[in-house]
Amino acid sequence: MQQGVHFFIKSTLVILSVLMSNICWSAGGWQETFAELNLDNWSYVLHPQGINILPKPAGLNLTNSESISDITSEPSSNYGALLTIKGEQSYLWRGIEALNRVELQHKPTHTRPGQTTTVSWQFLLPQLFSEDTHQIAYWESDKTYRQSYRLQLNGSRMSLVSNIAKSVVIDGEAAQPNTKQALWYLDDIKANTWYTVTLETYWSMTEGRIMMAINNQPQVHLTLQTLVAHDENMFIQLGILRERADRVESIWLDNVKVDHF
Repeated sequence: MQQGVHFFIKSTLVILSVLMSNICWSAGGWQETFAELNLDNWSYVLHPQGINILPKPAGLNLTNSESISDITSEPSSNYGALLTIKGEQSYLWRGIEALNRVELQHKPTHTRPGQTTTVSWQFLLPQLFSEDTHQIAYWESDKTYRQSYRLQLNGSRMSLVSNIAKSVVIDGEAAQPNTKQALWYLDDIKANTWYTVTLETYWSMTEGRIMMAINNQPQVHLTLQTLVAHDENMFIQLGILRERADRVESIWLDNVKVDHF
């Protein structure tokens, strides 16, 4: 009983910190609203031929529904980045078919053991992606380029997958082996709707934590390994990473915030 109360209090504190992260950003935080109409603030741009800064679509206004996928986030500015991917050779990373990508990279300086990074951003899909796997966000290490965990879309399903954890605790339940399958998923993503995703990551080789929220509604709390190595910093990439396909697909990005504490 005492253990259950302790977890409830701990989870509540983490949930509150995620919800507040959209409001209280420290002076050392980083933000991109695309108001400057360029990509100069990003650490790296993968295949800029597929990225355009344009006036944003308003998206559907479905806020009267109780379904989480129907909650439309308010646009933060007039402009956003439209990332469009094609199957042409120029959209492959070093000609590798599995690395068909158009992405924006941000490399923070504070992702060592015991530190916490919160990243929040908005996205909209003009049309749903195919049922194939599309990675839309992931943390990767700066020396060995190994992924820690990723957020992906398969059609209307959004899911979160860890690449490195051997075991995971999901929402305080008993630890279980990590099979590199979805640790969390939502089957109700819609096209032409703005979503705000918040990921709070506590960096650790053993007892790391991931707290996820969509449109300020908490989704899952994971306890697992989050760092690839104790001496590697992590960077985040947002956009589209998929297996090469002829289908042209797009995603809007806006209001990206990164903070550390």
